[in-house]
Amino acid sequence: MGAYLVRRLLLVIPAIVLITMAVFLAQRFIPGSVIDTLASQSLGTIGSGVDRAELEHRLGLDAPMYVQYFRWVGGMLHGDLGTSLLGSLNVTDIITRRFPVTFELGILAILISLIGGIPIGIYSAVRQNSMGDYIGRTFAIICIAIPGFWVGLLVVIYPAIWWNWSPSIEYIPITKNFGQNIIQFIIPAAILGMSSLGVTMRMTRTMMLEVLKQDYIRTAWAKGLKERVVVIRHGLRNALIPVVTLIGLYIPVIVGGSVILEQLFTLPGLGRSVFEALNARDYPIVSGINLVIALFVVLTNLVIDMTYSYIDPRIRYK
Repeated sequence: MGAYLVRRLLLVIPAIVLITMAVFLAQRFIPGSVIDTLASQSLGTIGSGVDRAELEHRLGLDAPMYVQYFRWVGGMLHGDLGTSLLGSLNVTDIITRRFPVTFELGILAILISLIGGIPIGIYSAVRQNSMGDYIGRTFAIICIAIPGFWVGLLVVIYPAIWWNWSPSIEYIPITKNFGQNIIQFIIPAAILGMSSLGVTMRMTRTMMLEVLKQDYIRTAWAKGLKERVVVIRHGLRNALIPVVTLIGLYIPVIVGGSVILEQLFTLPGLGRSVFEALNARDYPIVSGINLVIALFVVLTNLVIDMTYSYIDPRIRYK
C-alpha cells in the first residue's frame, strides 16, 4: 500500500503541472480583457483616464505569457496566489473565506445523491421488473434529464409568485445557526445532487443485478439466510466499487453546477466568485480558484482509490 501511494503521489506532480498550464492559459483566450473593465470604471488611482499601455504595465500584463505564467507559479509555490486585478483583495483570503460554502454545498449534494440513489437502486434490483422498479427507474431518468439550473429557476420564481416565499438572500454560517444553515442549503443541494442521484441509482441497480446472479449469492440463498443479510452484507459491498468511483466523477460536475446555483440562491461560495471574476476578466481569482478545485478533485480521487481495498478485501495494492 505504501509503495502504491508513493507512486500515485508522484504521478500527481505532472498532473498538477498540466493543470496549472490549462488553468492559466484557458482564460486568456476568452474575448475581452480586464483592461476593458478597468477603462470603463473609476477604481481609485487607475481608471478610464489612464493610458492602456500604462495600465497593462502596472498590472504586469505587458510581459510575455510565459513570464506571467512563471511569476504566478513562483508565487503559488510560496503560498501566494496573487491579488485581484480589480482591487487589493488577496486571492488566498478569498478562497479561504468562500471554500467552506462550496464544500458544504457539495457534501450535502453528494450525501443526498447517495442516500437517495443507493436504496432506490437496491430496491429496483431486488424487485426487478416490478411496479416499484419501473417507478424508480423513471424517477432516475427524470433526475438525469432535467437540467438543475432550470429547476433552480423554477424554485426561485414560482414560490415567490404563488406563496410569497423566496430563498434567504443573507448567508447564515453553520457556526452561527446550524439549523437555519442546513435549511438554507438543503434546497440548492438537492437540486445540485439531483443528476448524481439518478446516475447513482442506475449504477447501483445495474451492479446489484450483476452481483445477485453470482454463485455465492445463490449459495447464500440456499443456506436460508434472510433477504436483508444476503442483499446488504453479501451483495451490496461487492457492488459498491463502481458507485464509490462515481463520487470522484461527481465533484467536477457539482462544482460546475454550483456556479449557477450559488448565483440563484445568493450563496457566497467559490462558484459565485468564479462567475463574477470571469465577467470582470480578473485572472488571478479565476486561476487561483480553478487550481484549488482541480487539486481537490485530484486528491479526492486518490483517496477514493485507497478505499477500494477496504470495500473489497480481494483488492491489494503493491
